[in-house]
Amino acid sequence: MKNFWRFFSLVISSFLISISAYGQDFNGSWIGKLDVGTMEMRINIHISTSESGQLTGTFDSPDQGAFDLPFTSVTVTDDELTCINESMGITLTAAFIEDNDLEARWLQGGMAFPVSFQRAEGPIGREKKKQDPVPPFPYEESFLFVVNEDGDTIHGTLTLPHDVKKAPLVILITGSGPQNRDSEILGHRPFLVLADYLSRRGIAVFRYDERGVGESGGNFETATSRDFAADAGLIIRTVANHKRIDNRRIGVYGHSEGAMVAAILNAEFINPNFLILAAGPGVPIPELLKRQTDDILRMQGTVRSKREDINSLNSDIYNFLLSSETLEAASVKINNYFNKLIEKADDQNDKESLQRIMETKKSMRDNVMTPWFHFFIKFDPDHYYSQINIPTLIINGKKDLQVWWEDNPTAIKRLISASGNEQVEMKIYDNINHLFQTSETGAPMEYAGNEETFNVDIMADIATFIHAQKAGKKIK
Repeated sequence: MKNFWRFFSLVISSFLISISAYGQDFNGSWIGKLDVGTMEMRINIHISTSESGQLTGTFDSPDQGAFDLPFTSVTVTDDELTCINESMGITLTAAFIEDNDLEARWLQGGMAFPVSFQRAEGPIGREKKKQDPVPPFPYEESFLFVVNEDGDTIHGTLTLPHDVKKAPLVILITGSGPQNRDSEILGHRPFLVLADYLSRRGIAVFRYDERGVGESGGNFETATSRDFAADAGLIIRTVANHKRIDNRRIGVYGHSEGAMVAAILNAEFINPNFLILAAGPGVPIPELLKRQTDDILRMQGTVRSKREDINSLNSDIYNFLLSSETLEAASVKINNYFNKLIEKADDQNDKESLQRIMETKKSMRDNVMTPWFHFFIKFDPDHYYSQINIPTLIINGKKDLQVWWEDNPTAIKRLISASGNEQVEMKIYDNINHLFQTSETGAPMEYAGNEETFNVDIMADIATFIHAQKAGKKIK
């Protein structure tokens, strides 16, 4: 879910870095590990010197799927390398301990974490995941685009199996946050892997970049789940006319927020022939976010009292949004709320608390006080899921810490079945996390290092469900 990925934002957007006054050569690539207590996070640094003598470079955070992020400036004082990002409150200091080793300290939010760097022996590139497709492919790839009602061009990839005259089609809808057509996250490309698997088995797949992402035009930051549903509806109507698509067997696979989008699509824009709702929220969003936050913080070792404080603050913010007709009205309430906390910390001369409150206020402004979140927090599962009257497969994993399996899929099934729809299947998988990887704990910090991108048995169930669908109403 979007709030999770932005909440756990240890991905650093910029560094400030320089060379040592004693002439040690920082040029080249460095491999590091940031020790944050409950885990280690890899950080790779790539440094070069321009013709004018200015040091420049980029860095990677492989465990978060972030590569080629730019460094912004360079400073060295008293043999110590200092890297600063003022906007994120980050300071990194480092010094040579040997010719090919750096010892460093990462300071953020009043907490310091050790990190060490070793010089890489060769170039460092993106890691290829085990399930990434390898040619030759027994299907055709074509690149299509549609223009939505706002005039934005949405680009995507259609894979068509060879030797299938009229193939069933599934449209893939990504989860929250800006997502490209491969649903790329933390080095994994689950939609690429799923599209390859299904198209090798006679199923056409269309996946696309969300508005404002990749090759697609538009502004992602101002879009809501309803806007994404409108885009998906236009895509279905367009691709349904393809001469090699069976337009009576066209469905949608929605992951996480994508399951919400699929339900909105079905209720307000167009009825597909079938739905696959993967790890979708079935309970009210404030309830889901409270459980999600608590589970993840607990997994990271956060004490109960701290978790309760965080959830109490979040609940206050959610209530402001729920009780406000407009985002502007909610923003006034939220700003007043934080201003009172700031005033109290200032009066008590509590500089540490003041810094935390200021950082939290900025995070809320960037991530919560948005059109997307205002719509998201008010999503009504009862209203949308109860309108689904087509064959539906609901899937979830028992190690999903973002959308827990005990309540969400069962709530979705109950709401769909209550309307008289008997064509509903539900599958819950042991040891499967939110990304449908086999997992030990389900902790999001395991996602990137997992060798598996998408569990094969689950993909097989998806393919079986799609092939079992009989021709439905023709989509025009």
